[in-house]
Amino acid sequence: MQRHTSAAPKQRQVIFSGIQPTGIPHLGNYFGALEQWVKIQNSATSTTDLLFSIVDLHAMTLPYDRAQFRLWRRQTLAALLAVGLDPKRSTIFFQSAVPAHTELMWILSCTASVGYLSRMTQWKSKLAMSDNIALSDPDAKAKLKLGLFSYPVLQSADILVYRYALRQFRLHRLE
Repeated sequence: MQRHTSAAPKQRQVIFSGIQPTGIPHLGNYFGALEQWVKIQNSATSTTDLLFSIVDLHAMTLPYDRAQFRLWRRQTLAALLAVGLDPKRSTIFFQSAVPAHTELMWILSCTASVGYLSRMTQWKSKLAMSDNIALSDPDAKAKLKLGLFSYPVLQSADILVYRYALRQFRLHRLE
């Protein structure tokens, strides 16, 4: 009797990371992320999908000049290529070019509570407000925009769109 066994196909791994287009990337960007992205790309196996995004939707959460923003998007793309990301090995894209990000964000927004989001720290730190400030504070009411307030919802959508490994993602963003 012959026994036939077949090796189970290797499950594909997806690695997704993004950078905001807020000007030409600086040394902190390089050593904090970009250098690591190139190392990951160069050591990844053929069963790994590498997705590196210019997260322009995230960058829109604070006021910006449209012409400057377009320039920053191009500069960020050029920088990703210049540091060694290879479009033949990695997918490099603008977050806003993938409708699933905003579509899933909308669906998740329908279940996210204002009370819960008000306890998140992103909007408080971006507006340079103390961690214990409340939504009822007049300064918070005047400065806070919905895009910034719902920033964690867009981050969750980013994760779920690609279902990537969370080992390098700050888990508090998923709370």
